[in-house]
Amino acid sequence: TGTKFSALECEYTLYFDNRAFRVAEKTMGHSLGTMQDSIGDVTLLLHAGLLRHQPQIKLEKVDEIVDELGYEKIADILGEAMAASPPLRKRTLTKGGILAEALAADARRVKAQKEESLRIEDLRKKLVEEETLRAEILEELQSQT
Repeated sequence: TGTKFSALECEYTLYFDNRAFRVAEKTMGHSLGTMQDSIGDVTLLLHAGLLRHQPQIKLEKVDEIVDELGYEKIADILGEAMAASPPLRKRTLTKGGILAEALAADARRVKAQKEESLRIEDLRKKLVEEETLRAEILEELQSQT
């Protein structure tokens, strides 16, 4: 059982059981529920799902698979395999949902960083304005004495 796909002139079977999810969480260092903004996490998840049927597969080979198929196709494959997995069978997962969620989280993170950068730049400008005003006031006071 599992989701079959072809890459690198080979046939692969992706299967997510509890062990695969556990391995993925261990290698990612966090739960699947907190998987965000990391293409690395998608690669580690793919690797964990391949281990049942390809126990010797190395992470470098998974990188090559991702490079060949691209993130959109990988997201479709992951979505299909996860929707069929015993622990998640009753959950509704759309194809590409994992990658879409990761990319959306990344977009939110980038937006928050931009907003923080703009806030810091505004504060810096205000500080420069205050320093300029302070220098002008000191200069005016000194010229009056």
